[in-house]
Amino acid sequence: MLESWSNESQHSNTPLLHHSNKIKQDMTPQLKRKVLLIGLDGATWRIINPMFRAGKLPNLQRLVNEGSSGVLQSLEPMVSPTIWTSIASGKTPEQHGVWDFVVAAKNVRCKRIWDMATERGIKTGLCGYMVTWPPPQINGFVIPGSFSRGVETHPAALQPIRELDMMQRAEHRKTPAELLALAWQCYRLGVRPRSFCEAAPVLGQLKMNREFLAKFFMTRRLGAQFYADVFVRQARAFQTELSMYITMLIDATSHNYWKFM
Repeated sequence: MLESWSNESQHSNTPLLHHSNKIKQDMTPQLKRKVLLIGLDGATWRIINPMFRAGKLPNLQRLVNEGSSGVLQSLEPMVSPTIWTSIASGKTPEQHGVWDFVVAAKNVRCKRIWDMATERGIKTGLCGYMVTWPPPQINGFVIPGSFSRGVETHPAALQPIRELDMMQRAEHRKTPAELLALAWQCYRLGVRPRSFCEAAPVLGQLKMNREFLAKFFMTRRLGAQFYADVFVRQARAFQTELSMYITMLIDATSHNYWKFM
């Protein structure tokens, strides 16, 4: 996914994230350079660095080599929705009011970077960002992230990808005919044929494999791939200037598999 953006935005040694006051000062109706934020929730250098040395993760290593990297200073409590809201707002939990996984976007007590961008006419795309449900009506698109309680998106035409993701819940199960129709809608939104081809054998394995951990990883990995496909397509279609993609795959997997590391 990182490589697919390389033709549209040049790599730079300038860090992508700056102090929130600096962002406010620099924002104009049109950004001079497109900004892409990719968030890997739960990623740790303890795993990443050995993979670098083994020649894996070449795209991520290129970003580290050509940009800036380090160990983030986090917040307490170390809860994902709280921290991601602080990243997007520059505010502490006491200021933004997000302390757990059930807070709705409308209850966040401060503006976040996409609110500021919309006020300045900057096109923004959000995919997977936590605490974005119900989706805000920004200048661009929003596909809410994990722990969203509904399938709503902005605009509503993107809803099929959320419906596909929510199928893991009993109340959102689909018949084969409904699933086929939903797959076609997701294809039109940007899911690549290659991703569907990779999904076909996995779905067969899910039917045969009753082991929870195996099924958990396979479904989460497919979901992350579909989200990434749609994000890339929609960011290009909307011509977003500020684009933010967050994946919870590493964190969700680690909760179940870390004991085996």
